[in-house]
Amino acid sequence: MRITALLLALAAAAASHGASKEAASPPAGGDSSARVAAYLDEPDDKAAEERLKALLAGPARPAGEWEALVRSCRAFRASPAGIQERRAVLRPSVVRLAEARKRMDKASEAKLTKAYREQAKLELKWLEANLFPGKAEAVYAVRIPKGYDPAKAHPLILALHGANGSGPAFIRGWDASGDLLDRKGVIVVAPTAAAKVGWTNCLAGHEVIRATLAAAMREFRVDPDAVYADGMSMGGAGAWRLLASHADWFAGAVSRSGPPLTDAETPLIENAKGMRLLLYSGLADRLVPIDYVRKAATAAKGAGLDVRSTEAAGRGHDPFRDKNAEILDRLLEVRRDPARKDRVLAAASPLVGRNHFVEILEAPEGELRHDQLYLTPGGDVLESRKMTNPPMRAAVSFQEGNRIRVDTRGVRRLRIYLSPALADLAKPVTVTLNGRALPAQTAEPSPALLLRQARLGGPLQPVVHAFVELEAP
Repeated sequence: MRITALLLALAAAAASHGASKEAASPPAGGDSSARVAAYLDEPDDKAAEERLKALLAGPARPAGEWEALVRSCRAFRASPAGIQERRAVLRPSVVRLAEARKRMDKASEAKLTKAYREQAKLELKWLEANLFPGKAEAVYAVRIPKGYDPAKAHPLILALHGANGSGPAFIRGWDASGDLLDRKGVIVVAPTAAAKVGWTNCLAGHEVIRATLAAAMREFRVDPDAVYADGMSMGGAGAWRLLASHADWFAGAVSRSGPPLTDAETPLIENAKGMRLLLYSGLADRLVPIDYVRKAATAAKGAGLDVRSTEAAGRGHDPFRDKNAEILDRLLEVRRDPARKDRVLAAASPLVGRNHFVEILEAPEGELRHDQLYLTPGGDVLESRKMTNPPMRAAVSFQEGNRIRVDTRGVRRLRIYLSPALADLAKPVTVTLNGRALPAQTAEPSPALLLRQARLGGPLQPVVHAFVELEAP
């Protein structure tokens, strides 16, 4: 979703506490690879643009060569097996969102940017007060399997703890299944939720997850198409909401005794169409009644998800650790498919408006009229943003002959990002928007776009070469 392209910006890799000092093998491409990696990891926007200018001032390369450099530019090191602790740098997400929306009309941009900056001040102040005094950092634990091979891409499980828990404590539930993780070469990453926020749909909570994944994937060789969300209780609620808001980050998810989506959130689960969702519930769970879970599961199935529900008699609010082997097998059966040619994006705000190659840029004037507030337990406003009700929706499918069908509801402007896996970029593309055929247009591959999107999107974002921008009537 949009937060994929924008909230994944500017992540700095965590310090490698305890990592092996063994020298990493240089990536293919030599100096060019090192310069691309330095650009992708540059935390400062102005400095990054200077690095980008220097890269593009060198020998001209086709977009395909730049994509190959982006994919191969990192040198990964060997790492000792076991549980290690890391920190990931957080940035106020709304600052990046404001900076990235400069293509909007100047009047709208000035109004929105001011609002974003006010929100950013609030968010950063909260992060610094609640995570580490004077710093905006997230703590996370990572478990490296025995036999970790930095030359091989490994699956990764994002493990989200429940209320009053922590990443280092929660990861030990997976460590109890260590032999299984070792045999399958699975990395587990467990962030600690920011106090008073948890794994909700607020930007601050998701920034902790984004920063953790970005830092881990820069340090360890992870298969970006084999990343899975797993959570218990509050963490299970987070797994549901990550599929609704950031389906393009993951291949599948599991919720263990987790509160599912509310009725207002349920339309957003369509973003995860085709994905696997595992649900484990105790019939004696008084915190999360089974009827609540069943209702949400039925809605998710209706939206096209592959839902597998397990209901256990006599069990209450349970982490289902005895099901780890089953869960792991069921998750590893599925992979993300970045080349799939049909996607749906449902979004209640342009701030969270991207799913794979579809990005909603703007709602019609007057549609953003519902204020969504996120409050701390003390009643302080952590976040406020304008929402649409019902959500905006864009359904996009790539068809034979370089044709793209787009059907929208409640959307003013959107972008469709293109790659060679989706369309023949040497030929014009023809878009049919809400039943109306538009003139054919050429989407010229752009190395600058490819590199900027790779930096903004981070390791989870599929590489894109070009885009077409549309305005709905």
